[in-house]
Amino acid sequence: GKFNIINALGAASVAYGLGFNIEEIKEGLEKFSSPDMRMQTIQLSTGTIAINDAYNANPSSMHASISSLLQSYPDKKIILVLSDMLELGENSSQYHAELGKFIDSLEQIQSVYLIGDQIINTKNEIKNKDVRYFISKHMLLEELEKNCTAQDNVIFIKASRGMKLNTVFDELIS
Repeated sequence: GKFNIINALGAASVAYGLGFNIEEIKEGLEKFSSPDMRMQTIQLSTGTIAINDAYNANPSSMHASISSLLQSYPDKKIILVLSDMLELGENSSQYHAELGKFIDSLEQIQSVYLIGDQIINTKNEIKNKDVRYFISKHMLLEELEKNCTAQDNVIFIKASRGMKLNTVFDELIS
């Protein structure tokens, strides 16, 4: 995504300033892999791609990561799996609702799976997508497992870390 390009350019600039040559910088960037829960990407044996971005979530990171996802996988069926953005204060409901409006405007998003208390405000603003709300991670995982059979599916999981949605990812890939 664009935000990672900016990060890579910053890292390359610092490395160059420290005396590394262009080839060394290129090799370093090629070897980079994101840490767990930060756009952590696994291709399942079925060909489905699962992405865990459940380290943290706020309105700007939700927009940036979803936009990056669409740029990276323009020909795939996108399944968003989202939970609450925590620690947003008194405007939390509004931020979650704005997220729903943003998602509703994106043509490539096919399905949206939601779990959490605040994320219901997101659900209420999505009118033109297959939206499912789950009351347990177990039920969510069962539904996700049904969608792991197609090579053209990308399952994208994002939430604040306190929602522990990374456990769903861990179960999904095991």
